[in-house]
Amino acid sequence: MSKKELMSIVHMSPVDAFLEIVDDMEKFKETALQNNKSHEDTILLIVILGKLHEVPFDQLKDIVFMIFGSNVVFRDDILAYVRYAVDLEEKGKQNLLPFADQVWSSLEVFCKYAKNIEGSANCWAFFTRALCKVLEGKSRDSLVEKYSMFSSLKDELEVNFTYKDNIYVCLDDLKKEQFTYYPQTEGGKFKDAKEYLNFLISYLKSYFLVDLYHGLQEYKKLEEDKRCIDNFKDIGGTRMFPVVRIHKDYPPFTLLQDKYFLLDFAPRSRNNGKLREDRKAEVIDGIECIRNATPLFLSTSPNFENITMAWVVYLTEELKQEGFLIVDILWMENVKECILDRDLFLVVIPDVFEPKIHTLRTLKRMSTALLPMKKYLVSCESSAILPHIPDYDSLKKDSQIKKMGLNQKQIEAIEMALTREVSLIDGPPGSGKTRITLNIIKDILENSSSQILIVAYKNFVLDKIILKSSKLTDKVARIGWYYKDANVEKHTLNDDIFDPRYCRLRKHTNSKCIAAMNKFIDTMQSLEGSEEVSNLEEDFQNLIEAKNQFLKIRSLNMYYNCKDARIIGVTTTGVSKYHELLDLLRPSVVIFYDAHNIPEPHIVTSLTEHTEQMIFIGDHKRLGQLQYHHFFCYCPKIMFIERLLENNLNTVRLNVQYRMHSEIADLVRGTIYDDLKDGDNVQNYEPIKGIPKNLFCVTLKNSSSLDHLIKEYPVEEYPELTEEVFHQTLFSLCLANYLRQQGYQAHEIVILALYSKLESAVIDSMKKYFPLLHYVEVQVIDHFQGEECRIAIVSLAKVDKETDYDFLAAEYRLCILMTRAQEGLYIVGDLEPFIEKNETWGKVKEKLEAKESIGPGLPVKCEKHGCEILVHSAEDFIKISKNGCPTGELNKEDPCYETI
Repeated sequence: MSKKELMSIVHMSPVDAFLEIVDDMEKFKETALQNNKSHEDTILLIVILGKLHEVPFDQLKDIVFMIFGSNVVFRDDILAYVRYAVDLEEKGKQNLLPFADQVWSSLEVFCKYAKNIEGSANCWAFFTRALCKVLEGKSRDSLVEKYSMFSSLKDELEVNFTYKDNIYVCLDDLKKEQFTYYPQTEGGKFKDAKEYLNFLISYLKSYFLVDLYHGLQEYKKLEEDKRCIDNFKDIGGTRMFPVVRIHKDYPPFTLLQDKYFLLDFAPRSRNNGKLREDRKAEVIDGIECIRNATPLFLSTSPNFENITMAWVVYLTEELKQEGFLIVDILWMENVKECILDRDLFLVVIPDVFEPKIHTLRTLKRMSTALLPMKKYLVSCESSAILPHIPDYDSLKKDSQIKKMGLNQKQIEAIEMALTREVSLIDGPPGSGKTRITLNIIKDILENSSSQILIVAYKNFVLDKIILKSSKLTDKVARIGWYYKDANVEKHTLNDDIFDPRYCRLRKHTNSKCIAAMNKFIDTMQSLEGSEEVSNLEEDFQNLIEAKNQFLKIRSLNMYYNCKDARIIGVTTTGVSKYHELLDLLRPSVVIFYDAHNIPEPHIVTSLTEHTEQMIFIGDHKRLGQLQYHHFFCYCPKIMFIERLLENNLNTVRLNVQYRMHSEIADLVRGTIYDDLKDGDNVQNYEPIKGIPKNLFCVTLKNSSSLDHLIKEYPVEEYPELTEEVFHQTLFSLCLANYLRQQGYQAHEIVILALYSKLESAVIDSMKKYFPLLHYVEVQVIDHFQGEECRIAIVSLAKVDKETDYDFLAAEYRLCILMTRAQEGLYIVGDLEPFIEKNETWGKVKEKLEAKESIGPGLPVKCEKHGCEILVHSAEDFIKISKNGCPTGELNKEDPCYETI
């Protein structure tokens, strides 16, 4: 490379410099290893080297190995220049060479890369030691400062730790009882960063290890004739498939990409590759529980003398109907014979593995030296005040509080979030957490150039806060493609980068990946002896590395599409999946929204070494949600939010709610939230028109025959619907229709289904019989988190008989259910099954009884004629809706309702 070319690269951004060098690595190598380089050329190369180390891709190691591997020319040139520069500085002479002022910062970036590698036996650590020797004993203050920095780095590298064990599953894990490892903490503090990193990874691994171990143990106890032969056996939710096969290709089904495999669930039930019709229903039923990212554990026998771990990467309906899934192999151990096109035993743990696998991979790459925000996450220290912060004392003044419409606690929360490195804003539903979040974001946007990363566990939660944040700036980027709200699409990233260097790099990494796959397949199919097994392990590792390189390169494309955004939104899965993107973007502020839903390993992988602030917004009373994401939460005082609360560190607790009518708020006051107060605004809510009570639970226990209603309102899509579920659903719809007749608009009413999309689908299917309900929203309770509506009708109908009441009765779900309504909350169904599973439901029932707001019939009142009626059934409601109250029914000239 000419000096002109080097100068051009020096002026590039780190990403452009990376693409330029990778595009012609041989040319860069020749330049770096050229003999008799001038100090000017060496300086340019050092600055470029620093830029390359700001781009966290695997090609970096290839570049470094080329120029430092077996040739000492460039190494000696660097050290020769450093001695020259140090000598000048020690003598107080000015260094007039171009870009000399960038050398030390470049060398610092270069040497700090050693934090990615355990120990000090690598070229980056070597340079750290070498620089220390050159700087040691110098007296100039600037050189003493440099020595102190590199010496501290050297000491840190000597004790640097990375997690060495397998992050998936190994054969030894199947030989012993599995438990979740919970270290003892004192005052919220871990012993050290090593213990903390070990805890995070073992915590995630236990998710599948416990189920896998127990499932296999129970299967082995079964007598031979009770083990299924062709289909599957369900053992406590873990499914065993005695005969499956892995194919690279299986005509007529061929893969769209060359990086994955076909998993065949019915290899003995095919005619010319097609699944036999007599087996189709049984096979599809067996794989119905499998979703994208479901973990799969395979072996050549149920005894698991060897293991292959895979996961589902694509799940198309066409392949599923034929008993196939597209999978990727993650890990193999003790595989000594070809596993392709032969019978294998499969264990399936039916849950989404993606949030865990990407987090595990990111934590595996993280060292104790790289672990961000250690003094808080590990040592649970009180938060430091941020440097260069504005004066927020004025916010406390009464005039400012009145102007902003915030209470004193909310002002304290905003002040803490804007001035502290770590802050937790904790509060019940309706206490203004979203409003506070937007105030914080607005202030950061107006008073700094910081890029804000907003992290949430659920897509729909992230979408809501991103849309609200987009009103503050149009520079918003939503990472990921699984958004739930169509309005978010304009903030998502596109694939319109046409940089030829990027295209060539992507093509090269793709070709490398295909070549590695072909080599792995060839070695697998020729397995015969120990030498081939050794080759297989090496080829498999090369394949994994090639795939990782190919997948990571996409972050470059994403970077170009969002580098100028002020607000970046991403799920906790996305922060690990695209962690290299975060390293490129370097957001300094991370806001964890709905923080009670975010497992601690995901907190860590949301951070980079450039993180300056962590702001948590959540409700610690709903931490129990974690276990329903298959994250264990029965470890008191371990999780970071709990440790902050336990030690009263950097926390503001909000206790005034501005959403619910006082009668509604009473349901969670004292049952879930001990100190909950009502804002003045809720005292001004008016009574619900047509219903004397703002709160009521109608149990519907004495319904008569429903045959004629079932015929009048058929639900063809769900023929197995029970009469109880049918009646609860119809009653809920009739109640919503009645409220529409009272003059309420469709957007002022929401019908909340108990759990799954199935319940909401049943309600939606019956809405067609009520024209007034066309625009009334039907939502699953979980998906309505963070939302509110003037009137909420909660249907307790449980369509799926398999759904466990333990889950449905969880306190966090009760909390969501009871806190969505502003003025009117009406619960339809029997509380007893929930009370049996959770005593908090019993306390709610006692409150309802004390208010005389529970019973088999709902009291309604005609607003025009004053007639009061007790509605016991959907049929009662239908009569009232059609004919009006008794007075209105007799006087047709004075109807109860106006036409809407």
